[in-house]
Amino acid sequence: MKISKQLNNNIVIAFDDQGREVVLMGKGIGFGCKPGAEPNMVLVEKQFFGLSSGTHIQQLAELLDRIPLEHLSLGIEIVEHVQEKLQKPLNETLVLMVSDHISFAIERQKKGLDLTNALLWEIKKFYPDEYQLGLDALDNIQREAGFLAMHIVNAQYGSGNPMAQDMLQLIQDVVNMVRYTYGIDLDESSLDYIRFVTHLKFFFSWILRKEA
Repeated sequence: MKISKQLNNNIVIAFDDQGREVVLMGKGIGFGCKPGAEPNMVLVEKQFFGLSSGTHIQQLAELLDRIPLEHLSLGIEIVEHVQEKLQKPLNETLVLMVSDHISFAIERQKKGLDLTNALLWEIKKFYPDEYQLGLDALDNIQREAGFLAMHIVNAQYGSGNPMAQDMLQLIQDVVNMVRYTYGIDLDESSLDYIRFVTHLKFFFSWILRKEA
């Protein structure tokens, strides 16, 4: 595999042994690289085939100027899932559009803005398969949000410290103990439940910090 172009320090365009153009993503993979050199495959976190046009490569570079790398990575995962389910050719710009939309939606949510889709009923009725793929994408985004949240929590306790994961497990164990011991169904959206979990969080945080 040979590098043909560096987009930034984290993304390069390369040609594989079959002459196919591939986008390689990974922290630092593009740092100091030159066209014709072999990419450091150890650094590759994700690769994507499908942007054969030079125009689309330029569009990708422009997109990366305004959205985080994580949003592009998530867009690629969603498009790969769609390709697997539909088993039909897709416009190769789909990954760019999906990634851009994800980033826009996240920024819009941060600002408290909510846009209503006036055609939502029609989409559900006439494109049920595509609508389900949209729901799958939301599940993917929520799952990634959970992973990102764990990274943020761990960062607050120090790199490599498993305290956050331990604390979550302890909280879940106590909640399950209450649920099964008393045979009650806890309302996780209630204020009482939130207060209970918050108290457990601070209690276990104190315990784990003393043991660390």
